[in-house]
Amino acid sequence: MRFYSSTMAVNNMSFSRNSLIRSVNVLLRAAAMILKFIIVLFIAKYFSTEELGRYSLISAGVMFFVLVVGGDYYTYSNRELMSSSKELWPEILKNQAYSYGPLYLILLPVATVPFIVGFIDSRYLLFFLAILVLEHFSTELNRLLNAMQLQLKASLILFLRVGVWVLPAICILWLMPESRELEYILMFWISGCLLSLLVGIYFVAKHVPDIKFNKPNYSWIMKGYKVGFTYLSGSLILKALTTLDRFWLQSLSGEYAVGIYAFFFSIILGVSTFFHAAVTVFSSPKIVRSYSQKNMSAYKANMKVFGFLMIAFSISVIVLLLVFMPHLLGWIGKLEYKEYYPIFYICLGSGVLLIFSNYPHTYLYAAQHDRMILLSHVISIVIFFSVMLAMSDFIGIYRVSLSVLASILALTVSKLLLFITLSRVDRNFQEAEL
Repeated sequence: MRFYSSTMAVNNMSFSRNSLIRSVNVLLRAAAMILKFIIVLFIAKYFSTEELGRYSLISAGVMFFVLVVGGDYYTYSNRELMSSSKELWPEILKNQAYSYGPLYLILLPVATVPFIVGFIDSRYLLFFLAILVLEHFSTELNRLLNAMQLQLKASLILFLRVGVWVLPAICILWLMPESRELEYILMFWISGCLLSLLVGIYFVAKHVPDIKFNKPNYSWIMKGYKVGFTYLSGSLILKALTTLDRFWLQSLSGEYAVGIYAFFFSIILGVSTFFHAAVTVFSSPKIVRSYSQKNMSAYKANMKVFGFLMIAFSISVIVLLLVFMPHLLGWIGKLEYKEYYPIFYICLGSGVLLIFSNYPHTYLYAAQHDRMILLSHVISIVIFFSVMLAMSDFIGIYRVSLSVLASILALTVSKLLLFITLSRVDRNFQEAEL
């Protein structure tokens, strides 16, 4: 009886500790996303709509080229990390580090193209490149910590990179109106990225202290390029929907329209990013590991929890945004955002669909149906361009937002159909039933 009581006490303590860690994780990630949202609100209220458009173009460009220069290599190395014993981690991390050299040499110059062709003012080029490099390596460290199931440390890195710099930036820009220039915001952004990078390096080195940068495993790296570039093609297509939309809108209607569109879409994209940070990063390693171990009962249980959280999160977001958005626009006090309020509903539909696409995507990723993921992304970009061309008579901002909605709908439906079809013929499922 005493043994039973002691066991129960230990289990309760473990459960309480895990619950506390999960709560702190969610709070850090929520704080990061809220602060990222607050800086957009600050720019919307105190800067011109055109300046919000410029900030949006720079942000979209950074996020897009973080994918380009990284080659989406992490999709291969992190999956290997989640499926391997800790003894193999140093070798995996060493080869991943080596893989970025050629990618940077070849692809970093491509990142200057938006400035060369005039989409973004060239005076922001150095800021852009600094943020790009720091964002990329800090993001990779965040992904590594998540794959190692060190989510609390990963959440701290995310908070430092995305949110912590917003507080001093807002204070200084609010107290010193003369400093309300986009360059100051970009400098604060750089400082946050640098801080998160340094802390991230310390965390990874502490948990994997014996990394030796000797001769790389070229065959392993080449296999990673093959898998990574397959995912990169799909990821670039998906990221293009939240990058090309703004650049295309800028060419159609200028930075003023980009500012309005970015205001609404940044809110929705922030919600989707928060879902990934608060839910997907916790569920995905468990789902991938249980699937790779052919533990179908654990896999199905993890997917069931993931699906429940996805639905609950989506309903909560819809209700909260519908209630608070009118009050938010009243606080900003600019007529242009109220005039184009229907864009909010279109963006909300896109955001909810993007969240729902995570469910079938997680299965496809765990089952290594990489080409099927690519296929769904190709379908979505084809729909995007098709709708854009078909709606040539529409006002630019409506034309772009409806095209994005149609493409994300195609993405979600295609992944869902692939999930239903492929899971029926999945050998792991068949073996579990036998």
